[in-house]
Amino acid sequence: MKDDWVPINWPENLEEMMENWAKSREENVGWCLLCNNAIHTAEDLLPGTNTHNCEAGRALEEEIARGESQAQKPHKRCSRRSRG
Repeated sequence: MKDDWVPINWPENLEEMMENWAKSREENVGWCLLCNNAIHTAEDLLPGTNTHNCEAGRALEEEIARGESQAQKPHKRCSRRSRG
């Protein structure tokens, strides 16, 4: 990873999301910044992750998995053999 840090991309409606969370009367353990809904229990997270099991969360985890699988593939090298 370049420089060992990842920039945070805050949702444009972060303030609205925080207001929705504060107004929510539902029991919850957190708020999903991907789908703007309550995370009711730890069972609402995708197994082995800290990502909410919502459409956007599943898409994010798929994107991460694709990136990791691409990073693990060996790079193909082209070589020229000289005729001698």
